[in-house]
Order: sequence, then structure tokens, then C-alpha cells
Amino acid sequence: MEYNIYGRNFYDGVMIVVSQEVDNPQYDGKAYPYIEVLRNTAEIVNTGFMAKDDDFWADAFVFSPGGQNSMHAFVHAAFGSKEKISAILDGIITK
Repeated sequence: MEYNIYGRNFYDGVMIVVSQEVDNPQYDGKAYPYIEVLRNTAEIVNTGFMAKDDDFWADAFVFSPGGQNSMHAFVHAAFGSKEKISAILDGIITK
């Protein structure tokens, strides 16, 4: 499953967001499944669906996937693998 990791200035968390919209079970329309984690510990704070017009997107930026010290490397190490992250995101979609 493809996903991106987003952050916001002055925010202690990051959002791991699926790259493709899916049907949103909470209301009629599409949304992006996400995992919200703390930036320094990768502790899961929240999971769910985020609409493409959510306020979060107003000042969000995407973390570049490259580099050993990247946010992607930190999150992958904290979760154990990209596959484990994908499994959590799949679980959100199939709830």
C-alpha cells in the first residue's frame, strides 16, 4: 500500500496517510485512511479517515522518503517495517 508521511509546523505528530482515497464509512464520500503518531516516539495517537477538505491540509507538508535519517526511516524502524504500517492501514479500511 502506498502512503505518504505528513507533518505540520509546531505539531508534535505526523500523519501516515494512504495515497489513494477510499469510501468513507463515516459519511457519504471519499477520504484518506491515516495513522497519527507522535514524532519522537511513533506512538499511535489516532487512526481513522481524513477528508480531502480537512483543515489539516491547509498547512501540511510531506516528508521526503529519502535518507537514512528521514522521517520515513524513523517510522519504518519504529513500526518494524513498511508491511506492518500497510497492515494497520488495511485494518482501518476494512473496519
